[in-house]
Amino acid sequence: MANGGIIGPPNVVQAGQQQCEVITTKTSSGCHTLQPLTTQLTVALVAGGGQGGACRGGGGGAGGVRVIENIPVTGGSTVSFTVGGGGVGKTLTGGTPTIFSPCTPIEEIATGGGRGGGNCMGTSPEVPAQDYGGIGGSGGGSRDATPAPYLATQGNNPPVSPPQGNPGGVPSTPFGPNFGAGGGGGAGCAGSNAPNNNTGGAGGNGRDLTPFFGPSIPNCGVYGGGGGGGGFNSGGTGGSGGTGGGGAGSFVPGNNGTNGTSNTGGGGGGAGAPHPSPTTSSGGSGIVLIKEPLICEPRKAPGVWSLNEVYENVKDGNWTNA
Repeated sequence: MANGGIIGPPNVVQAGQQQCEVITTKTSSGCHTLQPLTTQLTVALVAGGGQGGACRGGGGGAGGVRVIENIPVTGGSTVSFTVGGGGVGKTLTGGTPTIFSPCTPIEEIATGGGRGGGNCMGTSPEVPAQDYGGIGGSGGGSRDATPAPYLATQGNNPPVSPPQGNPGGVPSTPFGPNFGAGGGGGAGCAGSNAPNNNTGGAGGNGRDLTPFFGPSIPNCGVYGGGGGGGGFNSGGTGGSGGTGGGGAGSFVPGNNGTNGTSNTGGGGGGAGAPHPSPTTSSGGSGIVLIKEPLICEPRKAPGVWSLNEVYENVKDGNWTNA
């Protein structure tokens, strides 16, 4: 071939590269340095779950679960995040938010789950009356509520924007001497109302994140289960915790519900009643999932190349006869 070119058998050369995905899981607050060629992210934020209620208490609401896609970023930059903690038993607190800050002024927040309603007035130590479930990413379940409107407005009301959870359930019998408490709301669906006077409502199920991150992420990919409501001890049962880390409620006197599972945003289960020692379960802490595309393998193409092209590819380390 004239002009110094070459003709020969097909050679294989790197002709650009292919992107694949890498998922990073963060269970504590900190920073993450992005790969040099990353230009956008998909991020899941799971906030901390709410505590379970005391004395036939409502189940704790799950932490809010948000998925934000196509976040623009600069390759090689550092992003920061705060992983929310679960509500701590007996403090009447909801979970704390999970926050992601890829760059100023962008900030994305998932709201902590609402605490479960509970009322142990007259006990020692005394827990203040909080009959209705707390507002949060998902709402806490209610116990018998005073005044009555709280039965209809417990939990995630007014709704958090953007939506990231569901309301908790209500008790079986308002103002009755025996009742089951409502289950905490989950990120996937609402908590169940108590089915009868002795049984707590089930916590709402969590949200499945595998469509965004695949099946290999922790906890089978489901996050934000609501806590089960507490039941009465006379032949009753506590409500089951929602899938995605929700703790089960109790019906045994003096027993707390089960804590929400760590790093799932699950709500704590409501305590049984009567309850001589009114401590309560805690909510599960949150988590951050980060998906970024990486340059991971070459695309190869056969062809005929000029000596100049061969020279430039060899010089850049891109030439191969594989």
